[in-house]
Amino acid sequence: MLHIRRATPDDIPLLQHMAITSYRHHFAHLWKNPDELAHFLTEEYGEAALQRSLSTANCVWLIASAGEPVGFAKYTRQQRIESDNIIGTLLHKLYLMPGETGKKLR
Repeated sequence: MLHIRRATPDDIPLLQHMAITSYRHHFAHLWKNPDELAHFLTEEYGEAALQRSLSTANCVWLIASAGEPVGFAKYTRQQRIESDNIIGTLLHKLYLMPGETGKKLR
């Protein structure tokens, strides 16, 4: 059974592992320069970046588990969408670990 919970600062090592593993698996082929990919991953998923993000009141990270962690999501509440001049919820990330895509949920 799938269980989804809100991430906390204690989850930073887990989020880093899941983010870097899943991002590399799904998107590394799109990067021409491995150093640029490594820099992006450090900027996006480094401990300081995750700590800032997790401490932002309207930013939410979720971890999905089915016996073990299978994916994560990040969204921001009360996000202004400039092109439409509205405020809503913005989904930033929705990643699954390698081998978890295409499975039926139970």
